[in-house]
Amino acid sequence: MRVQRDIGLILLDVYTIPIQKEIGMRPTGSAEELETRRRRAMDLLESGMSLAAVALAVGVARQTIHKWKAWVRDGGKKALKAVPQHVNTCRLTIQQQKQLRRIIKKEKHLLRSHFNWAKLPLG
Repeated sequence: MRVQRDIGLILLDVYTIPIQKEIGMRPTGSAEELETRRRRAMDLLESGMSLAAVALAVGVARQTIHKWKAWVRDGGKKALKAVPQHVNTCRLTIQQQKQLRRIIKKEKHLLRSHFNWAKLPLG
């Protein structure tokens, strides 16, 4: 059975589940929203839905459902907990950051004119 992926919503019992429009795209949403999706998938599995139906309902591959099932098997439902993404930190040392601030303050008139940053407050 071929299902169009651009239908937007799938209605399942009490769930209204937005699905992803493209297979293979990185999931969007906050860590909490992604956790909710994982928990919803496990609830649907426990209710008797097939792996394929659950995967379609939450917009992931069947392999992802298998992975989540393994997480629950090995670590319980707490294994589905939200994990915030790593945010890159500044690679400049504190001294380099201070030096950059001094340069920006000293040369702000050049930056504003060269990069058209007229509205940017540079100190």
